[in-house]
Amino acid sequence: MTGALVLLRHGESTANQAGTFTGLLDVLLTARGEEQARQAGRLLAVHHVIPDLILTSTLQRAVHTADLVSDVLGRDIPTTAVWELNERNFGALTGMTKAASLAALGDAEYLRLRRSRDGRP
Repeated sequence: MTGALVLLRHGESTANQAGTFTGLLDVLLTARGEEQARQAGRLLAVHHVIPDLILTSTLQRAVHTADLVSDVLGRDIPTTAVWELNERNFGALTGMTKAASLAALGDAEYLRLRRSRDGRP
Protein backbone atom coordinates (compact mmCIF):
# COMPACT_ATOMS: atom_id res chain seq x y z
CA MET A 1 0.00 0.00 0.00
CA THR A 2 1.39 3.41 -0.88
CA GLY A 3 0.47 6.84 0.38
CA ALA A 4 -0.94 5.64 3.69
CA LEU A 5 -0.58 7.34 7.05
CA VAL A 6 -0.53 4.91 9.95
CA LEU A 7 -0.89 6.15 13.52
CA LEU A 8 0.25 3.70 16.15
CA ARG A 9 0.39 4.16 19.90
CA HIS A 10 3.13 2.51 21.93
CA GLY A 11 2.41 -0.79 23.61
CA GLU A 12 1.60 -1.12 27.30
CA SER A 13 4.19 0.61 29.48
CA THR A 14 5.14 -0.12 33.06
CA ALA A 15 3.22 3.03 34.07
CA ASN A 16 0.13 1.92 32.11
CA GLN A 17 0.32 -1.39 33.93
CA ALA A 18 0.60 0.37 37.31
CA GLY A 19 -2.26 2.76 36.53
CA THR A 20 -0.17 5.90 36.93
CA PHE A 21 -0.12 9.14 34.97
CA THR A 22 2.85 8.94 32.67
CA GLY A 23 3.04 11.89 30.30
CA LEU A 24 6.69 12.87 29.92
CA LEU A 25 7.91 10.22 32.37
CA ASP A 26 10.20 8.01 30.28
CA VAL A 27 9.18 4.46 31.17
CA LEU A 28 9.77 1.05 29.59
CA LEU A 29 7.38 -1.27 27.81
CA THR A 30 6.11 -4.33 29.63
CA ALA A 31 6.44 -7.77 28.06
CA ARG A 32 2.78 -7.38 27.06
CA GLY A 33 3.58 -4.00 25.47
CA GLU A 34 6.41 -5.56 23.48
CA GLU A 35 4.06 -8.27 22.23
CA GLN A 36 1.45 -5.64 21.32
CA ALA A 37 4.08 -3.86 19.23
CA ARG A 38 5.01 -7.09 17.46
CA GLN A 39 1.33 -7.81 16.81
CA ALA A 40 0.95 -4.34 15.28
CA GLY A 41 3.88 -5.15 12.99
CA ARG A 42 2.25 -8.44 11.99
CA LEU A 43 -1.03 -6.66 11.20
CA LEU A 44 0.78 -4.14 9.04
CA ALA A 45 2.60 -6.95 7.21
CA VAL A 46 -0.61 -8.94 6.60
CA HIS A 47 -2.18 -5.84 5.06
CA HIS A 48 0.97 -5.05 3.05
CA VAL A 49 1.44 -1.71 4.81
CA ILE A 50 5.18 -1.07 4.91
CA PRO A 51 6.12 2.45 6.01
CA ASP A 52 8.76 4.42 4.13
CA LEU A 53 9.51 6.39 7.29
CA ILE A 54 8.70 6.09 10.98
CA LEU A 55 8.27 9.20 13.12
CA THR A 56 8.20 8.63 16.86
CA SER A 57 8.42 10.61 20.06
CA THR A 58 11.72 10.67 21.91
CA LEU A 59 10.28 8.56 24.74
CA GLN A 60 11.81 5.10 24.97
CA ARG A 61 8.44 3.31 25.05
CA ALA A 62 7.59 4.79 21.64
CA VAL A 63 11.07 4.31 20.17
CA HIS A 64 11.12 0.67 21.31
CA THR A 65 7.64 0.10 19.87
CA ALA A 66 8.81 1.50 16.52
CA ASP A 67 11.91 -0.72 16.59
CA LEU A 68 9.84 -3.83 17.30
CA VAL A 69 7.40 -3.04 14.48
CA SER A 70 10.30 -2.46 12.09
CA ASP A 71 11.92 -5.76 13.17
CA VAL A 72 8.70 -7.70 12.52
CA LEU A 73 8.41 -6.11 9.10
CA GLY A 74 11.96 -7.26 8.37
CA ARG A 75 12.96 -3.84 7.12
CA ASP A 76 15.44 -1.23 8.20
CA ILE A 77 12.94 1.62 8.08
CA PRO A 78 14.39 5.09 8.63
CA THR A 79 13.17 6.28 12.02
CA THR A 80 13.23 9.82 13.36
CA ALA A 81 12.44 10.67 16.99
CA VAL A 82 11.04 14.16 17.50
CA TRP A 83 10.12 15.80 20.79
CA GLU A 84 6.99 17.34 19.27
CA LEU A 85 5.37 13.88 19.41
CA ASN A 86 6.07 13.41 23.13
CA GLU A 87 3.05 12.93 25.34
CA ARG A 88 1.59 15.82 27.27
CA ASN A 89 3.02 16.95 30.57
CA PHE A 90 0.74 15.97 33.44
CA GLY A 91 2.65 18.17 35.87
CA ALA A 92 2.07 17.24 39.51
CA LEU A 93 -0.05 14.25 38.44
CA THR A 94 2.96 12.58 36.77
CA GLY A 95 3.70 9.33 38.57
CA MET A 96 0.53 9.60 40.70
CA THR A 97 -1.88 6.71 40.49
CA LYS A 98 -5.08 7.46 38.68
CA ALA A 99 -7.06 6.27 41.73
CA ALA A 100 -5.21 8.69 44.05
CA SER A 101 -5.65 11.60 41.65
CA LEU A 102 -9.35 10.83 41.25
CA ALA A 103 -9.78 10.81 45.03
CA ALA A 104 -7.90 14.11 45.37
CA LEU A 105 -9.53 15.93 42.44
CA GLY A 106 -13.07 14.54 42.25
CA ASP A 107 -14.79 13.10 39.19
CA ALA A 108 -15.37 16.29 37.17
CA GLU A 109 -11.89 17.79 37.61
CA TYR A 110 -10.21 14.41 37.05
CA LEU A 111 -12.01 13.90 33.74
CA ARG A 112 -11.38 17.49 32.67
CA LEU A 113 -7.64 17.22 33.29
CA ARG A 114 -7.31 13.75 31.85
CA ARG A 115 -9.23 14.27 28.62
CA SER A 116 -9.08 17.95 27.75
CA ARG A 117 -6.56 19.40 25.33
CA ASP A 118 -6.16 22.58 27.31
CA GLY A 119 -6.60 21.43 30.93
CA ARG A 120 -3.48 22.15 32.97
CA PRO A 121 -2.76 19.79 35.83
